Amino acid sequence: MFGRPRNRLLGVLIVWIAFLLSGCIADPESQFFTITFLNDSHQTLHLSLCTDTQCGTFNYTDTVKPGKEVQEDVSDLSLKTSWQIRDLSGHVAGCITRTYSRKIRGVRISLSRVSPCEG
Repeated sequence: MFGRPRNRLLGVLIVWIAFLLSGCIADPESQFFTITFLNDSHQTLHLSLCTDTQCGTFNYTDTVKPGKEVQEDVSDLSLKTSWQIRDLSGHVAGCITRTYSRKIRGVRISLSRVSPCEG
């Protein structure tokens, strides 16, 4: 049936379109869900997403004023994610590390609940 190159290409294209229309391709964004960080201190803090296990480099930093919240998207694929918390002078208060194997609704993390950073 699909012996000729043109017919083979047409067959592959038909199968690919059917695959797309059936919804069999997973949405890469479906692994993420939102958590909320609350600055429960009396000072403005920097919340930095770590890009290495020692929290020595960061992907980005959010500045969170006292009493305010910031939301972050995290994976439910058991990936360890860490954030470093610093005051405005640069003093490191500590780190928050989380790993999620499933989506959890309503996760709220207080920035005062830091642990020593790894490394």
